[in-house]
Amino acid sequence: MAIQILFDSGCVTIPEKKIRLRSHLPNEADLIEDFVFPSRCVVFQDCVYETRVREEESLRRWRPDLTATLKNDAILYVEVAVTHESEIEKTRDLDNLMEIDLSRLPRAIVDDAEKFERQVLELAPRKWFRCSLYDDLPIVHKKLEALKTRHEYERQARQEVQARFDREKARKTEARSQHASKIAALHAVMENTGYAERMNYLSGLSEAGIAYAKQQLAGECGSGEALPAAVNRSVSGDWLFNGHPIAWQGFIFDNYIYRKSPGKLLRADSIADAVVREFGLASWAEELLSYSKTKRFNPPAIWFLDDSENRHLLKPELVVGFYLQSLSRPPFSYLKTRFKHQQYFIRFSSIEQKKASEEKARKAEKAKLQAAQEQANIEAARRERNEMLKEQASLKKWLPEHERLERNIKRLAEMWYQGHKKAYLCGYCHCPFIVRIPANVNAHSG
Repeated sequence: MAIQILFDSGCVTIPEKKIRLRSHLPNEADLIEDFVFPSRCVVFQDCVYETRVREEESLRRWRPDLTATLKNDAILYVEVAVTHESEIEKTRDLDNLMEIDLSRLPRAIVDDAEKFERQVLELAPRKWFRCSLYDDLPIVHKKLEALKTRHEYERQARQEVQARFDREKARKTEARSQHASKIAALHAVMENTGYAERMNYLSGLSEAGIAYAKQQLAGECGSGEALPAAVNRSVSGDWLFNGHPIAWQGFIFDNYIYRKSPGKLLRADSIADAVVREFGLASWAEELLSYSKTKRFNPPAIWFLDDSENRHLLKPELVVGFYLQSLSRPPFSYLKTRFKHQQYFIRFSSIEQKKASEEKARKAEKAKLQAAQEQANIEAARRERNEMLKEQASLKKWLPEHERLERNIKRLAEMWYQGHKKAYLCGYCHCPFIVRIPANVNAHSG
């Protein structure tokens, strides 16, 4: 019945076809792209069913359910699955073989001629076993050529990227070789042992500077301190200058902070320039930093150093910025931050000034607390007075009523002793009264 419908209609909807295009290049992963031809209706030029396939087409001479010749002279084989799928041998042997699966159609559709015809021609599930109808179409060849062109372009792009990477790597390797001793010195101070050796060297180099800091800043020493804690701060990159941290920090503290006017603006970059003029930099670090192209306060980002090396090699203004930042935090609080690591205002210029300010703040806080307590006491007294006035007002309302009740109770007691069993309450004065009945009214009623 289904074959007859196809035969009579002279057309059928063929399934969609996905063609996998592949571009292959030596030593490259294949580039694969799927090109899909959607399901569409094809018209038969002629068709036969239950006929033998010509011997030159297949030595096994399988019989498909329907053989159709399309308008482009291509041969289309159609199998209709009603109870089971097509034979495996047939599906392997015949090209352009499609199957229409009617095995799951409900009986109600099979019995409805119009609906059944639509299922056969268009709607029922269908699939290809083999299909070469599209293989030689110009659009397929065009897509394949475009894929190959893209594959070649991508390979060239990757090769160019790799070539640039290799050139940059070779250039970096050569530069690191030229600066090997400087990089080795940087790696040394990145380790605890090398850092300690650098500090010992700077300590001997800066004996006079350390002694001057101790003498000049003795007033900033705390109890039991031989050296002010403010000039003995451990900060990142403190090994950079050719002076012990105590010496260059003492230089900054003495010249820019100690006994200077509160509110004065300090700029880390200008202070760093002064420190460099006074102490200089480690020669190998100065030469490495000369290759930095970044702006001030930015990491050096030297092109032939790795990330770890660039993180440890700091510019002078950053080292000074870290030191100033340490003085803006408790317990020191000498400075107030305007821009972190860059600009600071002087808050206190000495311990004495800080203590005086703290004492002033303590007294102000104490006065503030006392004022707050006094205000709280005033508010409590005001609330207490309001409560008392409220009670007095309530009492004024209650006393007249109390007097009236006392008076009425006394009057009712008198009525009771006089032998009256019933009394009335006046709606106007709210006093009890009795109604006296005249004697003649009682006699007349008797």
